[in-house]
Amino acid sequence: MNSIWTEITKKPNFNSLDGNIKTNVLIVGGGLTGILCAYMLHDAGIDYTLIEANEICSGITKNTTAKITVQHGLIYNKIIGKYGIKAAKLYYKANSNAVGHYENLCKMFDCRFETQDAVVYSTTDKTKISEEHKAYRELGIPSEFVTQIPLPLSIIGAVKIYNQGQINPLEFLYNLSQKLNIKENTRLVEITPDCVKTDRGNICYKKAIIATHFPIINKHGSYFMKMYQHRSYVLALENAKDVSGMYIDENEKDFLKSIMLDRHPYFFIYLYPDTKKKYKKYMEKSDLSCKHKFGISLNDLLVKDDKNEQEIEFVSNFHKYMPVIISDSVMNNICRYIENVNFDIKNKIKVKSNDNIFAEYLSGNQFYDDNVYRAILDEYKKFKKDI
Repeated sequence: MNSIWTEITKKPNFNSLDGNIKTNVLIVGGGLTGILCAYMLHDAGIDYTLIEANEICSGITKNTTAKITVQHGLIYNKIIGKYGIKAAKLYYKANSNAVGHYENLCKMFDCRFETQDAVVYSTTDKTKISEEHKAYRELGIPSEFVTQIPLPLSIIGAVKIYNQGQINPLEFLYNLSQKLNIKENTRLVEITPDCVKTDRGNICYKKAIIATHFPIINKHGSYFMKMYQHRSYVLALENAKDVSGMYIDENEKDFLKSIMLDRHPYFFIYLYPDTKKKYKKYMEKSDLSCKHKFGISLNDLLVKDDKNEQEIEFVSNFHKYMPVIISDSVMNNICRYIENVNFDIKNKIKVKSNDNIFAEYLSGNQFYDDNVYRAILDEYKKFKKDI
């Protein structure tokens, strides 16, 4: 599917990396986040290099809805309920400052910045909208509760925030990127703490900013707590009535799940039997489905390098609906290490009673794996340091 932004905006071109270089700050990813980081570093006089595997703004950014707003679904009532009003005020202030910063940047060149109201509506649940509006009033957010919107929808309530913004994101970023140090068609192949290898040369750096939508290296630790692909579609219609605003249905559950913690971490399976039961059942079902679809086990599919499109989609959905968070947190790692230890001590040292086990302990005979022991100890030290 084509993007309306690419159809109406002319893109600048940038050279590829040519050989080995050094830079203070390396930015990986030429989308909205990467280019804004590069612009701010450039403005501050800091040496940097941005690399993009393809062309800038050719991924998620070219398909963005271009809304610049503090309204992110029905978020404020949830933040107040979970983290308190102080956290909600900080969230609003940060996003409000960002909207103002975008507007100031857009004054430098024409990117079709328009001031628009942002509206979240519901066709089924008036209570949710009313509670969100109440949260707006508590936070001092200029807003209005309405029961009608200029869309061909029958709603039971909506909350409107005034003076938000929308832009042509590609005009904005293409203008912003004109004088930046960008290397297109430069794909990162391997990354170490102070140097990256690309298909066009090596780059040594002091600091790195990974600004890609998804992790670029398939290694443990490169995944966010919750990561899955999610796509929605928008139609651009010619000669349609101007609805004067930006509208979203409150029933955008996937978005709220992406920013609110709604699952236990993996190590909770050892604290809550129900969580362990759900996790075990999910893994068994996923493994069976994987064998049926692709003829290989789930574990083999997860470590497979050359996944086809169907396999990528399967793995994406596997992570999306995982009942626990399987990140590389310290506690999760400790659990994984311990799971690799053989705790069948009685059989291993050929004793029948606990007294004999205690005697074996006291004798100093080693019946555990040194490497696993050190790994667990290292993770435990990290855990103690963190707390």
